[in-house]
Amino acid sequence: MGDGVEPGAAKHGAGTGATSVPPGGPLEQLSEKLGVTWTALAAAKAEAHSKLLALAQQLSADKVAPADGAIVVFGSLARLEWTAQSDLDWALLIDGQCDPQHQRLAAQTRKSVTDIVGKPPGPTGLFGGLVFAHDLLHYIGGNDDTNKNTSRRILLLLESRAVVGEDVRRRVIKHLLRRYVEQDGQYPLPRSHAPRPVPRFLLNDIARFWRTMAVDYAGKHAEREGRGMALRSVKLRISRKLIFAGGLASCFLSGGEAPPREDLLAQLETACERRPLDAVASLALRYGPESGRTLFEAYDAFIRLLNDAASRQQLEALTLESAQSDEVYREAREITDRFQEGLSKLFFDTDQDLTKLTQRYGVF
Repeated sequence: MGDGVEPGAAKHGAGTGATSVPPGGPLEQLSEKLGVTWTALAAAKAEAHSKLLALAQQLSADKVAPADGAIVVFGSLARLEWTAQSDLDWALLIDGQCDPQHQRLAAQTRKSVTDIVGKPPGPTGLFGGLVFAHDLLHYIGGNDDTNKNTSRRILLLLESRAVVGEDVRRRVIKHLLRRYVEQDGQYPLPRSHAPRPVPRFLLNDIARFWRTMAVDYAGKHAEREGRGMALRSVKLRISRKLIFAGGLASCFLSGGEAPPREDLLAQLETACERRPLDAVASLALRYGPESGRTLFEAYDAFIRLLNDAASRQQLEALTLESAQSDEVYREAREITDRFQEGLSKLFFDTDQDLTKLTQRYGVF
């Protein structure tokens, strides 16, 4: 989320996605202001755009997306944090009538993506198949809103890019945001010009997603008997936490002295076109650029660590028990500690107004 479509991302109504590495966004602006260079992040962004271009060209040629569908990517590729060992999480998002051809197209997409990337999506079953807009929109809360449904909805808002069918992805996001705002008790009037608070219905769903990820981590640790959980722990403490921080930042930037409801919706739609790193960088640029130094230095080190094949393979092989005496894991934990230090400084120790927003909406 953020306040601008990143240049090079798929354009509204266009069939494909990224075409080139874009000029500087908020993260690059912050880097320039601080006089530092985060080389691992810059390289990951360039690699992500190259991968997006290859996917868009191949999937458009394969014609696997129906007129009422979009092939949407998530995870490190959508966040423009692509490393050599990254998984590619994708979904065939359908916003239309049911059609038996959808299942065939999903299978065809799965084959095409695997051929391009060389491996299937992650093993959780969250991605790699059909996702229906009806479920995302109408099952917000309640018994029908499963963990998978919540995760798909929030990730669509916070870290998604369409490589084919961008108009469908944007349409679904627009309807989701309208529901969040129109059913929020703080926004009863369509054109009132009174100051508006932070969009709490949306923020609560983002916070619920973050807490669900944290709780599910413990559940998966038991299910998998500790296998692979050292790397998952590191990701939870930094890249997953970044998603929440980006959502929180976007809600804060869109709230406060907010515009009328329709203008707020437009702000939030624009916010969904910015990756979490840029949303947090925007907050730092507004409230205190220096607060972002520790945070983004840590994230740059995290990307560099993941892009080192030997280090990543070592983390993947560790259980939490065996990780306690491992040097690579110790380095990773130090990186996540610095990231947390940077987040705490930004949200609590930079600006009094931001601290109050965080206390009121991010904590209580």
